[in-house]
Amino acid sequence: MTKVSIIIPIYNVEMYLDRCMKTLLDQTLQDIELIMVDDGSPDKCPQICDEYAQKDSRIKVVHKQNAGLGYARNSGLEVATGEFVAFVDSDDYVDTSMFELLYKEALKTQADAVFCAYQIHNKNRDGEILFSKKKLLHDKEIINYIADMIASPTCIKEERLECMSAWNGIYKKNVIDKGKIRFMSEREIVSEDIVFNVDFLKRCNCIALVPQPLYYYCINGNSLSQTFKESKFLGIIRLYNSLINRTKEYNSTEMSQRCLRLLVEYTLGQINDLFFSSFSLKKKKMIFNTVAKNKIWDKNINTFKIVLPKTQFFKFLLLKSRSFFLYQMLVTLKKIIDRKS
Repeated sequence: MTKVSIIIPIYNVEMYLDRCMKTLLDQTLQDIELIMVDDGSPDKCPQICDEYAQKDSRIKVVHKQNAGLGYARNSGLEVATGEFVAFVDSDDYVDTSMFELLYKEALKTQADAVFCAYQIHNKNRDGEILFSKKKLLHDKEIINYIADMIASPTCIKEERLECMSAWNGIYKKNVIDKGKIRFMSEREIVSEDIVFNVDFLKRCNCIALVPQPLYYYCINGNSLSQTFKESKFLGIIRLYNSLINRTKEYNSTEMSQRCLRLLVEYTLGQINDLFFSSFSLKKKKMIFNTVAKNKIWDKNINTFKIVLPKTQFFKFLLLKSRSFFLYQMLVTLKKIIDRKS
């Protein structure tokens, strides 16, 4: 059995793909398979995938109609044969020792999943290392890890304490298979990684975190997380409802507060993106008011013990009171301050 199957969803990343693949082909762990999933990419990526497969027998290529990142990963899972699986985004890259270190840690600790620290690379945060504590977690500790991945406790200002992404670790394949775990579509919810991780982690006996920053997360202007879409708020609500349903077995007020905080934080991020979009002022105000009037707030917000950074807290109050122009002034002022700093 192959030790690690690495699934690489590919769409319109022609300029980044070689960089990513080089770091995967040069892995110190040689017993791997690389599953390149061409998600109906409109550029030269389909041809590049086939060329890689001709050069290295460890590479499998799946060509499919475009359906998004989550479903591309699912297509990779259908053909993966490894003891563990991993997910690498094709516009990112990894340390060449990543999968050897994670696999050895999994064997050493008998962990069902091992996650590493990672570095953010863009013009503003080049090289910043996040989530680098070494831990070995069991039982209730895993439940606490799920909560910290969804959002921070209400007494802490940071948005979350643990990484929620699926790309900085390895997952035991038989846990995925037994649980019939698959990704939801990012076109239906935002942060499909969180839902996948909750589904997986609930079935784990042990997980390990290692301090080495082995994954390089590269932010570019064309990434899904860097664009505004009108439908995204509905995706945030679907994510919130999905997490509430998946964590209700814990019967925990604290867990529901974490889910609610995620709803608030993600919504504020979406509203912020709205003000930087190319929409007319009239349309921005219409979308802002639609979000502010949604019944989700009437149902939940009185139970929210909110602790946020001051700017975020003020934005939240302005959203609740539907103060569009004051919110716009605050966003504009912050942008000016950020430029000068």
